[in-house]
Amino acid sequence: MGIGRWVALLYLTSTDEYSSAGSKPYNSLAAYGAFTRPMPSGNEIRLRMLIGGAVREATMLDYHITPLFS
Repeated sequence: MGIGRWVALLYLTSTDEYSSAGSKPYNSLAAYGAFTRPMPSGNEIRLRMLIGGAVREATMLDYHITPLFS
């Protein structure tokens, strides 16, 4: 018939505000694959960093994910 397809929801959260806010950029690079700097739009940067990390991990596992809301 074809390849089976299933849909699931994955909710993510991050409590690592210190390194993702740019205070320790090398920790952020190691954990999320993104080098961050302190800036006024830090919340948006953290959100993009978290979604980007999830997309990278899903791609390595041969999954396709799409953010629905943030």
